[in-house]
Amino acid sequence: MSVEHRFRENTLSYYSVEHLHPFKRLRLNGIFSSRGDIGMRTRFFHVTLPLKRPFAHMAHKRTTSDSVVLMIEHQGVTGIGECAPRKYVTGETAEQVIWSVNSALKSRGVAEALEASPIEFLSGMLNGDKRFSDIASLPNNARCLLEMALLDWLCHARSIALCDVIAASFESGLMPSKEITRVLDGHRNLDDFLSSDGPFHCIKVKATINSQSDIETVEKLRESIGPNRDIIVDANMGWTDENARSSMAKLGRAGATLFEEPLPARRYLDLADLRATTNQPIMLDESLCTLQDGEEAIARSSVDAFNIRISKNGGISGALGLIRLAQSSGIRWQLGVQVAEVGPLVAAERHLACTVGGYLTVEAGIGDEIFDEFVVDPYPTPDRKNNTIILPPGDGLGVQLSSNINKYNTALT
Repeated sequence: MSVEHRFRENTLSYYSVEHLHPFKRLRLNGIFSSRGDIGMRTRFFHVTLPLKRPFAHMAHKRTTSDSVVLMIEHQGVTGIGECAPRKYVTGETAEQVIWSVNSALKSRGVAEALEASPIEFLSGMLNGDKRFSDIASLPNNARCLLEMALLDWLCHARSIALCDVIAASFESGLMPSKEITRVLDGHRNLDDFLSSDGPFHCIKVKATINSQSDIETVEKLRESIGPNRDIIVDANMGWTDENARSSMAKLGRAGATLFEEPLPARRYLDLADLRATTNQPIMLDESLCTLQDGEEAIARSSVDAFNIRISKNGGISGALGLIRLAQSSGIRWQLGVQVAEVGPLVAAERHLACTVGGYLTVEAGIGDEIFDEFVVDPYPTPDRKNNTIILPPGDGLGVQLSSNINKYNTALT
């Protein structure tokens, strides 16, 4: 039987076990262990919340969220995690993430994680502890989903906030708030954006197919915000070599300060040539999924900044590994988000942003502006009056799943 992806009115999703896992039929909400019955229950949710307005860039247009949320329950304690798989970035889909994690739940690595402290687990994931290799070897979004749920569970089991675990694992300190980037995409009116979305600490402009319009947009933004704030132009891999050279030169003169992913992914030598011939700095996003990607880009002189996203880069430990590489190599970095994250990822980014310093800028997402309802409580809404974020209060991620999440429960048959 082929893989099926059928949606009922209540958005329950089903997939074929035989096709994706030929060894045995498994059920979600079951108990998985390589050491016998450890009594862990799991639930997966494929969350497709509709957006109040579309979000578009040169690689994709989105009208709903597309996140996988995992809830684990063990010894009376609950932990949650989220990933936002994007096939055009890491090659993963929601279905593939669910099955990768479902298989890993039976592994020794999960049993080892449940017996570790949260600091021991995160430090081990960051530094290659073999006990957790079953989790660390998962594809990036699957690794993010399982690692985050386990970290949240471990934090709740020991009454500790995730930010304190990150600080101890990465030898960093806590900062109460962060200024954030505002993003202008193709569905926003420029005048409305300028009048309603400030104050502006940093602006990211999603490039369009109309380069002259983009130049005029950047000119008006620069005139409005003054000379000292960054304006990042994100091409999302949408330019050819020829129009990248032309566009970057003209947009640089108009006031852009950084160019994100101007060419198709991982064309490191062409990126190095583009940097040299335009004298414009380049930030990598879609080209930067693994630590090895970052090392190759640096070795080939292809990059000035990293766009680090927790889900794309393999969880908090994967993000920290890239931050450590950036810091040691003199590369600037920003903490980015993926459009339409639904809650646990948003909270995790708050904890990371307010723990590790030295960033170029921090993106905060726009869930509070594009969703009519939320699947976590409380939702980590930014302070839109000042365009800042703060740490979520409480243990772990600081958020819990709301009853709305049950609309997206995913089962295996």
